[in-house]
Amino acid sequence: MPDESKLGRFAKKDTKKKSTRRKTTLSKGQKKETRDIAKKEVSRGKEKRYGSFFIYDNLATYVVPATNKILIDSAGIENIPGVFNGCASMCGFQTGYYANTATTELNNTFISGGASSPVMYPIGGYSMPNGSSSTEIDGEYAHDYQKKLNLRITMEVLTNNNEQIDCVTPTSFRVLVVRAGTKQAGLTPSLVNSLFVDDINERAGIGGTACSAKQIMSDWDINKNQFHKVKEYKFTLQNPSDPNQGGTNTLMTAPGQIKAYPTERDLTIKLPVPKKKLRFAELDDGVSNNKEPVNYDFVTYVLIMASHDNIANATRTSRYWSVRASGKSVFKDM
Repeated sequence: MPDESKLGRFAKKDTKKKSTRRKTTLSKGQKKETRDIAKKEVSRGKEKRYGSFFIYDNLATYVVPATNKILIDSAGIENIPGVFNGCASMCGFQTGYYANTATTELNNTFISGGASSPVMYPIGGYSMPNGSSSTEIDGEYAHDYQKKLNLRITMEVLTNNNEQIDCVTPTSFRVLVVRAGTKQAGLTPSLVNSLFVDDINERAGIGGTACSAKQIMSDWDINKNQFHKVKEYKFTLQNPSDPNQGGTNTLMTAPGQIKAYPTERDLTIKLPVPKKKLRFAELDDGVSNNKEPVNYDFVTYVLIMASHDNIANATRTSRYWSVRASGKSVFKDM
């Protein structure tokens, strides 16, 4: 075979044209955007399943399982033990069907301190039986899609002079939404002894530490070593007066001397949603898990505390406000 290098112009020419177009590649941002779009398209095809939160409201035909409560009022709101002069009251909720050890400890502390009823109530939200209806999951696994809790805090109407004296000043509220910290994996930290840290960085809690209303309502921070704060709300409400009730008390005839505040507050609280798939228990164990996730700590606490501003008769704060609660719980099939 002749050497083509010596054939000169008679050598066979390469007729294949080389491409002049540059190879295009996606940037990291474009790749991420493409993946997100793909995930959304896949997610749209997954069917939504609906869990249920317990309802605490004025529904005469509905009573919350295991708590026998229709709404949380003066029969379920109690003064906080250890607060000077009983100047602060509270109630609260815990996600999940059953009360855990921290909730039980807090309720026992209130009962031991003279309360006539518990102050923490389970509110459900995570029980998902196996099945094919919209309130069941197909198989053991599902993704948590949405969790929100709806609260309405209402100040009760004052109807006589004595109540006016009790509640002439506004009521300050502190609503804490907390979970056990990630460092507490497998443990249940105490709401009674270690929810807060005080002014000298010592552990403190609700009902387990002597304090003033100011300390527990505003001064003490969350103990970040044991708890994670999801959200905190602070606001002021005031009791409305019944205009048909007369009396000799000048507080009833001179409301202009006191700044007016709202009488009701609605809160929509978005609860944490894990990214990983959840595996659900098949059975109700009757103690701590009613067909709820077994690979995720689903417990969140919502603590509602109230205190009068500058009033000697603040021991009666628990009588004059109420709470209604419901929620929305959405899962998606795998």
